[in-house]
Amino acid sequence: MNDELQRYFEDAKNAADIHLHLKELFGEQTRPLRHATVKELISLRMRDGASVHEHGVRMIGLVQKLVGMDLVLPAKLTTDVFLLSLQSSFDPFVVNFNMNK
Repeated sequence: MNDELQRYFEDAKNAADIHLHLKELFGEQTRPLRHATVKELISLRMRDGASVHEHGVRMIGLVQKLVGMDLVLPAKLTTDVFLLSLQSSFDPFVVNFNMNK
């Protein structure tokens, strides 16, 4: 921590206060990265001939990246985004999934 920040936080009561203030100061820098990650997740489509496993791992990586930026997506939304990203050849599977859970 540089000297200026250290002096600023000398009277802080606990680490949570310091953490909150630092997030307020520097948190906006993550907004463009968070936006780009959400855009990539939402627009990601499975390529022809690609492995479902590899596609799923890539999507999970993006979701985990968002969690690291304090943006937690509900599990149902994550599942829906994944199902929508599959090729049209998976439509029967998606219908079956939605009907039978």
